[in-house]
Amino acid sequence: MSLQTSFGQVLISDQVISKLPGDADLSIEVKVSVRYGIKIRNLCRELQLNIRESIKHYTGLPIDQVHIHLEGIVLEKL
Repeated sequence: MSLQTSFGQVLISDQVISKLPGDADLSIEVKVSVRYGIKIRNLCRELQLNIRESIKHYTGLPIDQVHIHLEGIVLEKL
């Protein structure tokens, strides 16, 4: 899956949303590959914010953590 951000295209290779029994908050893990030259720190912050806001908007559930795992850097255009 590919996602458009203000930094360009990001390839999302895997995502995990987990919720422990009895815990009201969600924990989210996303693995991404980015194009060479993108400012990774800024991109990850933008992704965390967008994921947190989108899931809260659609589900109404509070988000405890959003972890972005950089899986690779792609040299060609995504």
